[in-house]
Amino acid sequence: MWYVLLAIVVLAAVLLVVRRQRVGQAAGVPRDELVERVRAAVLEGPGATPAALRHEIDARAAAPAAVGAPDVPSELRELVDKVALRAYAVTDEDIAELQRAGYTDDAIFEVIASAAVGAGTARLRQGLEALEQSRGGHHAP
Repeated sequence: MWYVLLAIVVLAAVLLVVRRQRVGQAAGVPRDELVERVRAAVLEGPGATPAALRHEIDARAAAPAAVGAPDVPSELRELVDKVALRAYAVTDEDIAELQRAGYTDDAIFEVIASAAVGAGTARLRQGLEALEQSRGGHHAP
């Protein structure tokens, strides 16, 4: 379960960046850039998994039910979709299954963090879009 807690911390960091947008904007850094910095740290930094896989996980988690959603290795698919749609349902057995499949703790954490960032960023963009539309404007994602 500690994997899920760490993923929630990553998502909380993304949300904190958004809430602190005034600080960033006062320093000349727009909110979108701050969010992208968090995403880049998770998706592109050095890690136990290839950056390309983390990007695929991010994209799938952003739209898990979409036709043509990026495919990820079959043994990761259920966990990625679960984190994206109902993270509360991730169990120790989900983690143990990936460990038995040969994934290290670091790799599993990166999978969960990438899925949390993908899902969280997608929800953030959807929320900002809805807010802008309610105000009569349009926010480009």
